[in-house]
Amino acid sequence: MPIVYSRDILFACRHVAAVSKFTFIDRLSECSLLRYRGSRGGRLTHTLHAAARPVPKVNNDVKIPNLKLIPAVVGNRAAAGFCQTKRPRVLVDVVQQTAASLRFKNNVEFPPTMYVLNAAAITKPHAIEHLSADLTGYNADIAVITETHLKKKHADHNFAVNDYTLFRRDRAGRRGGGVAVYVSRHLSVDVWTCPGDVSQFELLWIRVQTQWPTMFVVALYHPPKPLYQSTALLDHIEAGVDALATALPAATVVLAGDFNTLDDSEVVSRTPMH
Repeated sequence: MPIVYSRDILFACRHVAAVSKFTFIDRLSECSLLRYRGSRGGRLTHTLHAAARPVPKVNNDVKIPNLKLIPAVVGNRAAAGFCQTKRPRVLVDVVQQTAASLRFKNNVEFPPTMYVLNAAAITKPHAIEHLSADLTGYNADIAVITETHLKKKHADHNFAVNDYTLFRRDRAGRRGGGVAVYVSRHLSVDVWTCPGDVSQFELLWIRVQTQWPTMFVVALYHPPKPLYQSTALLDHIEAGVDALATALPAATVVLAGDFNTLDDSEVVSRTPMH
């Protein structure tokens, strides 16, 4: 017959002697009324229990089911028979050369290195610092910058880059636009005026004197919505290239910048440029 304990009896058992208390708890456990661990199930207990378990002995003649041995390498891998061959070297040494040593067989320097960027306003905070870091990092000889947003109120010294000479042509009568060319000071340069120049064209011609024949760098920004006809700009570029071909047949002409809707194929078909 099951024994029934009332609420008052259970509360009264809290103050009985320790022996009676454990006897009462054991009685509850026998009646399946309480699950009492009786000991702490911490790390130490689990360690002791694991140490007390028997270790299965492996016999070559007896196959123990569900027993899978995991192969392991203990000690020196080379002594154990691994890595008998030396791994091939993946990284190779790169031969470095200075820019002065890069020459053709006929002792003529390479053409100047070019850097072209649509800056979308070099008047923004820290834009000149970023541009200066790029020119120095890439070791660019000539940099063509479009959409400078420079105006008459902007002094040249506020946008100067160390060891570079600044040439600029600002947009007239409208905000935004404008082109600029930064040329390394080890090159001899000046501005060349194209015959029939039009102020609406954001076009700047720079003549560069190198050990090569004379080189002309033309900085161009053709806006998406120009106030002029695209054919007028193409006619102007064609006239300038023809004038240079007549005066200096051996000169090299480089046209760089942001063309937007101006078709490259039209420039190639009208001029001898590639």
